[in-house]
Amino acid sequence: MEDSPQGNIGRGEGKGLKRIFAVMTVALAATIVIAGLALADSKTINDGNDSSTGADMKTASHGHTNSGKLKHKITTYNAYDAKHTPCLQIDAGGSIYRICQKTLTNLTSGESSTITYRHPTSKSTVYIFSKGAIGSPGKYKWQAQTFGTGCGEAPCDSVPNTGFVTHTL
Repeated sequence: MEDSPQGNIGRGEGKGLKRIFAVMTVALAATIVIAGLALADSKTINDGNDSSTGADMKTASHGHTNSGKLKHKITTYNAYDAKHTPCLQIDAGGSIYRICQKTLTNLTSGESSTITYRHPTSKSTVYIFSKGAIGSPGKYKWQAQTFGTGCGEAPCDSVPNTGFVTHTL
């Protein structure tokens, strides 16, 4: 039997379409996995009950919101007032930032902006801000800090106690 042009339609093309569909499925799955990993990148640092002045921090964490913004949560052993709200110090691409309550300040340039600040309980603070607010780095280092009477300019407590935590974006 002789193949006619009409008889060939779909024979080889079906395999090609299946390959294209398979490649697209794999690419979509890889994209979902990569996006999920970026959003799932989170870390919590525990801290001992080790400060008798100001808010004594219990945990500090980094992660992401569902919309991809950066999220830091700090919890304490004791309740605190606005004067003793835990802050964040961030080193991002050569610029140093401090976040306290609603203000993110670039200590290198002196510029400041407003970010999302929540104090959901008397023992917790949540900071939410965009990657662009700290210069859109590929990674940054952070340390949670509390200040109070009797500590001078130095933090009363910090998490981690020494050094910084790196958050890779």
